[in-house]
Amino acid sequence: MSDHLRPPGRLSKDQRAAWRDIVKRAPDGLIQESDLLALEVLACLLAEFRRDPDRMTAAKLVRLETAMAKFGLTPKDRQRLEQPIDPANDGWDEV
Repeated sequence: MSDHLRPPGRLSKDQRAAWRDIVKRAPDGLIQESDLLALEVLACLLAEFRRDPDRMTAAKLVRLETAMAKFGLTPKDRQRLEQPIDPANDGWDEV
């Protein structure tokens, strides 16, 4: 694991486990140093969800889902991330 992808020591044990799980499941090369604050938020939300999903508010669940999508952790968003745009067939010729 790259040094910038190691969880910060300030996170709880559960949050650090969530961080490592997210990094492991995210598409290779996706998480950059500039993404670490968003990754920290996602790790905290995921750890909270895993601790007690019944206590998660609707707003936190939406935030968790949104953050997961940004890291390519849902099928639809992962598919979107994995499909490079072919410049020869980008649709601009039809405009």
